[in-house]
Amino acid sequence: MTSSKNKKIAVIGMACHFPGAQNISEYWNNLCNEVDSIEEIPIERWDWRDDYYRMNGELFRSTSNRGGFIKDIDKFDPEYFRVSDKQAIQMDPLQRQWLEVSVEALADAGYTKDDVWGKSVGVFVGARVGQFYHTLEEIDSETINGYGQNFISVHLSHFLNLKGPNMVIDAACASSLTAINLAINSINSGESEMAFAGGVEILEPTTYEVLSPSKIICPDGKCKTFSNNANGIAIGEGCGVILLKALDKAIADGDKIYGVIDGGALNNDGNTMGIKTPDPKAQEDLVLQAIKNSDIDGSTISYIEAHGTGTMIGDPIELKSLTKVLRRYSGKNNYCGIGSVKCNIGHLLCASAVASVIKVLLCITKKQLPASINCEPLTTRFKFEGSPLYVVKSLTNWQPQDGVLRAGVSAFGLGGSNAHIIISNDSVPESCKAELTPKGEKVQFNRKVLWNNNHAIKHPLNSSSSHNKHEETISKVDTLKSIQEWLKNTVSEELHISDIDLNKNLQIYGVDSIFIAEIIKRMDKELNIDTMDPIVFLEYSTLDSLAKYMVETYNTQLLAAFGDNIKRKN
Repeated sequence: MTSSKNKKIAVIGMACHFPGAQNISEYWNNLCNEVDSIEEIPIERWDWRDDYYRMNGELFRSTSNRGGFIKDIDKFDPEYFRVSDKQAIQMDPLQRQWLEVSVEALADAGYTKDDVWGKSVGVFVGARVGQFYHTLEEIDSETINGYGQNFISVHLSHFLNLKGPNMVIDAACASSLTAINLAINSINSGESEMAFAGGVEILEPTTYEVLSPSKIICPDGKCKTFSNNANGIAIGEGCGVILLKALDKAIADGDKIYGVIDGGALNNDGNTMGIKTPDPKAQEDLVLQAIKNSDIDGSTISYIEAHGTGTMIGDPIELKSLTKVLRRYSGKNNYCGIGSVKCNIGHLLCASAVASVIKVLLCITKKQLPASINCEPLTTRFKFEGSPLYVVKSLTNWQPQDGVLRAGVSAFGLGGSNAHIIISNDSVPESCKAELTPKGEKVQFNRKVLWNNNHAIKHPLNSSSSHNKHEETISKVDTLKSIQEWLKNTVSEELHISDIDLNKNLQIYGVDSIFIAEIIKRMDKELNIDTMDPIVFLEYSTLDSLAKYMVETYNTQLLAAFGDNIKRKN
């Protein structure tokens, strides 16, 4: 944990690849223009149309077909990073994104590879284990270099010959802010003279599949932070990197400075009503500790970039905790703005907090606060009237408190890991104030498609995906139609009923255990499915739901049974 004796830390460079923005200038323009960068899942990433999402909102695999995506994750410049094409193909896109954005941040600060070569520069990245490994068609001695989680950060230290600490931190949604806190500590302890810090996230089908059953993802893909219409998060992907150095050293070196990290804090919810249930007191304690560690007057905080996922429970808890903190320092009402970039680009999971940090640094640089979109109508579970907080609803000039622009940034990880930092323009001389243009020569990549032997981007963990070309050419929509037709005809024959409704409960037609046994026999004989459990008919009580279950569980057998007929129809 940071101490009040610690030095202030300057942000001397930064870069990003976020939804709708390949650099910080595009990012700022999107924020100022209230751009919503959420879109349908690009078909080239994975085809959700056949078996992934139903437009009527029915849960099949995902409750949503929307998210925030970055472009060209299948492209990379191996020559720039001195790796072979073969090695590049096996590198997880998490690694490739972190490499690219880190060197862009270095150039933004005005430094080159030679400037940091052999220096005690740390690397702290918030990320999780990716699933790219499952798409690889060939496993060899190089595979581990592209798959191991630690290689997300290691590749950068190897490329730049960095001698400082190197680590990947997984604290769920708090990953990148935890990484930044640890980087601050490393610089203050003297083990790092500079540090790369931030986070990276790449969306995968499994991300949607895992989050959907808990109704965490909003179906319409719009994050509605602080709104009475809040119904879950929109998710996104991206990479953000900031380059850090002690403030006094940055001033002495003539670095450009986007802002100053006054201090921060980390804690955990501990034991709560449930492992995913947030603790309001832990959030309050966290911010109070960050203020203490920063050695500042809490009344000078005039903006909060909230965790703000857009949930009916989470948002009011965060607002009430912040109110308790701010009330300790000021009795004024509606003096501290609050917003959340998640409404623009989605919740970037492990990279979400660094997107918030870069937003705040851009706000300090431009002395403006962009609108927090999708917030109307405001939640009725928190009374903004009489509160220190107000939601920023339009682009406004940021008014300093006691001559300083100061903001807090929060990140609360699913499971209880919490992080907060405080950022300001305090003590930054006019000569060091940053511009958005890179101080050094802009990095020019010569990217080319390097993705599984130049195949299209594949569905990483679709349990029904296969490298069998016959299976890949047949749409699951057609397979579903075939099994629906087979079930309807078979049930009609067995029950002697001509009109069977796919969406009606089978019990309406008098289905019993004897009937189910007979259908299972026919499945074995006609479809080569010999492992069907009778209990499935109770869990999937309509023919439509049973058909969908069968497509997911017995796709190989169904393709063998219906494949030729489907091909003739197509």
